[in-house]
Amino acid sequence: MHKDQNDTRPLVLIIDDDDAMRDAVVAALDGFGYRTIGAEDGAAALRLMATEHPVALVLDLYMPEMDGFETMSALKASASKVPIVVISGGIAGEQGDLLPMALDFGAAAILRKPFETAELDAVLRKVIGR
Repeated sequence: MHKDQNDTRPLVLIIDDDDAMRDAVVAALDGFGYRTIGAEDGAAALRLMATEHPVALVLDLYMPEMDGFETMSALKASASKVPIVVISGGIAGEQGDLLPMALDFGAAAILRKPFETAELDAVLRKVIGR
């Protein structure tokens, strides 16, 4: 986590329960010129949102404790306007593929895992107007 107050790079919060995935996204986005912080689930992300001011969130859909849909609902209830890029590895449960539903829940964009890090950078640039 980078806490330098003079660092003007845009801050992105990565929320994913998979440590390896979260670390890979953090490393890639650092390379693309973002500051990053990570959270292992939605509850940890909401706690960070109280003190940090990210320009965007990268949110995994399927997580234990507080999943992506619950996290988006809590953010909407808090009147957060931070754009959310939802990422997911695919189908979970008998409901089928829920990734497209994330757009109805307020996600600015969706990306299916695995994705190229340049793809994520392009999507982030679009949603934050960079």
